[in-house]
Amino acid sequence: MLMTRQEKALKRIQEDVVLVRVQMKKPSTVKKSDRLSESTAMSKGIDVASVKTSLTKMKHDNLDRYSKVLSDARKYLAFRSTAYGDDGWRMVRVKFLPDIEAKLEELKLTAEELATTIVNEDYSGIVEDAKSRLGAEFEWVDFPTKEELAAGFGFEIRKTCVESGKDIHINAAASVVRDIQEEMDSNVAEAGKKAVSEVAGRMQAVCKTAIETLVPFDKGQEKLKPLADEEKKLKRLINNRTSKATVEEKDEARVRIKEIQEERKKYRVRNNGHSIENVKELVQVLDMVNTTDNPDIEAVGKRMGKVFEKFTGDNVKKDPKLRKEAIDASKSMLKDMQDIGFIKTD
Repeated sequence: MLMTRQEKALKRIQEDVVLVRVQMKKPSTVKKSDRLSESTAMSKGIDVASVKTSLTKMKHDNLDRYSKVLSDARKYLAFRSTAYGDDGWRMVRVKFLPDIEAKLEELKLTAEELATTIVNEDYSGIVEDAKSRLGAEFEWVDFPTKEELAAGFGFEIRKTCVESGKDIHINAAASVVRDIQEEMDSNVAEAGKKAVSEVAGRMQAVCKTAIETLVPFDKGQEKLKPLADEEKKLKRLINNRTSKATVEEKDEARVRIKEIQEERKKYRVRNNGHSIENVKELVQVLDMVNTTDNPDIEAVGKRMGKVFEKFTGDNVKKDPKLRKEAIDASKSMLKDMQDIGFIKTD
């Protein structure tokens, strides 16, 4: 029996995809009942809820340091996967899971070591912060030790499988089961469509960014060169001791130099090569993020890799001719994607 297109997509996702999620658990969001005896709290007239929330937390630089590790992990995972739903799950192709998971475990270890370091460095500060917020109620709090506090900043890596209607085995009327199965299958199929759109959007974005970065750079250079030449000429006039220029003329030259320096700011455009490197980095992970094995992603990805093969961030930055070719290549890729309906026309 031939499978429908949706059935093929469901089968591919279920067999080839694992769902992965990274999240950070903080003591400030953990309701730990043994921190405060409820009976004691009630007898003393203490608001239990207010005591249980935000008991311990990192602040300022410490929070930034710790949050950055989680941010790095999420960015690493997001770049090599596609979204599944709205609650943080990402679709990862099974054959790439070991390498991705190994890197996430490495970041998890970094986070745990950092949490221990921060707590050891600032344990007294965290305790004092809790005291200042809880006041007299702190007396009834079973405040965690350094070890307990560090362990509370959990870095969790979770995995699960994609479930479809065939995974439902409830004892209910056939019509009820069928409705649930159809809804689940529809949800998986929709996630597959969104995954393709997400990858297409990434490919479109890197090409557009390359154009938007490189075109203004050349236009800016055209404006900057005559200004730079004029500034050099004026500086020579000021610094030339044998010049016949008057004091007033040199003062006017200094004023004009300041005007030129302000004017140059309007045309200065950064071109540090990242726009081209972003294209090449995306090409490297397209097989990873093609979680639905979409033929358009595969075909466009191969062409993009070939078209951008000779470009690097450095050579495009230095060579105007290559820069023009890179701009044309980006425009050509966008047109190709639009022609096959892979992306929408702006």
